[in-house]
Amino acid sequence: MRLTASTGGPSGPPRPRSWARGILSVIAVASVVVLAACAPGTPGAPGTPDETAETSAPLTQAQAERLAVARFTNFDDGVRSFTITIPSGVAAAPDAGGVTTGSDGLELRGWIDFATQIGYAAVEQNGASIGLVQFTPQTIAVRETPTDGAPLPIPADGWQQASLDTTASTLTAALGILLDLGSDRPENPQLLRQSDAAWLRSDTVGSGSTAVDVDVFAGPSASSDDGSSQAPTPLSERSRYSVGDDGELWRFEARLGGASEWTTIDFGDADGVTLGESLVGVQ
Repeated sequence: MRLTASTGGPSGPPRPRSWARGILSVIAVASVVVLAACAPGTPGAPGTPDETAETSAPLTQAQAERLAVARFTNFDDGVRSFTITIPSGVAAAPDAGGVTTGSDGLELRGWIDFATQIGYAAVEQNGASIGLVQFTPQTIAVRETPTDGAPLPIPADGWQQASLDTTASTLTAALGILLDLGSDRPENPQLLRQSDAAWLRSDTVGSGSTAVDVDVFAGPSASSDDGSSQAPTPLSERSRYSVGDDGELWRFEARLGGASEWTTIDFGDADGVTLGESLVGVQ
């Protein structure tokens, strides 16, 4: 069973113009592990955290089977579109030169190929384009030139690259989470039923013609996943998976960097987009 972990992240005020330097610098922050928790918010909004033990329910067999295939379905789909929303208040940290860089208030829109583990997106901060990013589990490449969305084909020049360190910033932590939301095999539904994973509510992701009916599940706490004796993670502090009737994952929510708001990853169809077998313009 692999549907857990914990998140953390850096703290401090943002400096949008230093965004690329923040990714490509060594940043001293607390460690970040993929897939975690949640915090209070507004009822009805993405990441609604007002579910309690009284309103949740243990997984049925059918629900466990749907949750168990969510990451595998992403892998089986190959390329999916995504939008990552990192709300204001999710923090940054000073780099080795003492410069404060921020990855809060960011929105990334692009595509990820879960089979090849390659992603590509446009990055905005406060509604303004600040560049492009390509990434794999090992590498991140950034291009600072502002663009209107993520152009295709991917530009072949202007990229700066570094190792992808998911502890470096909330942005790189979110990319690590995204990459981890695909798996080449399903989870074990019986282990999920034996864990403290829970059904939270029925909901809808998207609107109009793109609206999808989902069930929202809280993933198991780390203690139930690894067999440790530590106290279970409170239900209100666990990651959320919004899953369709066919096991398709449409939204993932977690709290990064100790923020009181949720970082949200929404998924959609890729509409025939392909990303190739390697990063573009990167040696």
